[in-house]
Amino acid sequence: MPLTPSLQVGRIIRVAVALVALSAVISVRAAEQPSAAAEATLARDAEARFDIVLLRDGIALAGRQSDRRVEISRGLVMSDGQPLSGDEVRRRFGADADVVLRLSYLDNPTLQRLFRPAVTPPTPVATPPAAAATAARPEPVPPVAVPAPATPAPPVFDRPSPRDAAPVFHRTGARIALAKPVVIKADEEVTDGVFSAGGSVRIEGRVRDGVVVIGGDLELTPTADVRGDLTVVGGRLTIAEGARHAGAVHHATGADWPAWSWSWPAVRWGRFDPSGPARWLPLGGTILRLLAIAAGVALVTLIARGRSDRIGAAAAATPLRAALVGLATQLLFVPLLVVVSVVLAVTIIGLPFVAVIVPLAVLSLLGAMLFGFTGVAVRLGRAAGGGLGLAEGALVPALFGLALLVLPTLVARLLGVGPDPLRWLGVTLLVVGTVVEYVAWTVGLGAAMITGLGRWAVVPPPVPPVPPPIEIDPMADAPSAI
Repeated sequence: MPLTPSLQVGRIIRVAVALVALSAVISVRAAEQPSAAAEATLARDAEARFDIVLLRDGIALAGRQSDRRVEISRGLVMSDGQPLSGDEVRRRFGADADVVLRLSYLDNPTLQRLFRPAVTPPTPVATPPAAAATAARPEPVPPVAVPAPATPAPPVFDRPSPRDAAPVFHRTGARIALAKPVVIKADEEVTDGVFSAGGSVRIEGRVRDGVVVIGGDLELTPTADVRGDLTVVGGRLTIAEGARHAGAVHHATGADWPAWSWSWPAVRWGRFDPSGPARWLPLGGTILRLLAIAAGVALVTLIARGRSDRIGAAAAATPLRAALVGLATQLLFVPLLVVVSVVLAVTIIGLPFVAVIVPLAVLSLLGAMLFGFTGVAVRLGRAAGGGLGLAEGALVPALFGLALLVLPTLVARLLGVGPDPLRWLGVTLLVVGTVVEYVAWTVGLGAAMITGLGRWAVVPPPVPPVPPPIEIDPMADAPSAI
């Protein structure tokens, strides 16, 4: 089919456009390849700014600072094996970034050719002057060919092995732990601080914002690197030789308790075995605990009878309120103590008081519990022993109430040394006794907190009865009319 003139013109135009585009691409590619003079200028600029080392598959640029050391290979700029973008190269090298980027446009053979050290040609050996003419001229000796020195191979350096490379750390945030140990591994870097309450801390890697340990030990291994203050309250601080630390050290400890070591004797531990000695241990422990509590109750009734009476009255009048207050005190005591210790530990002035406040707070809680339990025992002893003449006084009703509170536990322990058929009865009584004692301690603690350890009365004292009025006959003293 013959082509129309319009189709012929369209084909000619398309061919012309294709030729123009092809020529433009060829010219752009030719412009991207620098000339020999441009390559020489680029090589001089690079040698003036960096120390250049040939690698097997590229070159390495070494600057004065560690972050200015990169490798160029196959069009990539790499640092520690990771390729860098153009923005990262400009931020790192600043005004020298243009030289680095222009070098990355060259292929590896061109880089090897530009920076291969030049070889100096050998100096020609001068021919010795002709000997003096003699009568008999000897035949000329052919010159000895001097072999040209071998061209020294350019130094080739390979990348450092992984063992010689700088260690790589994986970064984590702040580490906070309660009642559990904390270990910072050798390849870990904590960019924030480390805090632990009730647990030990072992640092093998890096920490960048200080360490605070309350109620635990702190250990810095030889590979540790810590920046910031070290604060240890109530524990041991161990810094191994070789460990690096930049900052202050705050260490507050109490008395060092001796490390006791005790092991169970080699006897049979059958609980209800008549021939086993272990069956007497729970009973003996309960009796010792009962004696210790009885001594404390007796001491409170002797020195603070009025307070124990007011605490017992509050426990009897509002038992539910006292139980809730006592339970809240038990649940919030440890968290509040930890918060106060942390607040004092982070201040230089309050740090020495932490070692004193913590034992005093624990002793105060135990004293409040003893006062409350004594008040409950006195109230129970008077109520249960009224028919026995125990409605008055404080010491005897307190001991009688204590005996009633621990009676289920004591009977359970006595059944524990008996035969096997009594085992389930003893376990049941033990559970009941534990619940009874816990309720008494909790209600007593709440009543002690409500009354301020018995300093004020929640329940008003009973009003004494008013005696009936005496009727007087007005006519009794009148004179008789007779």
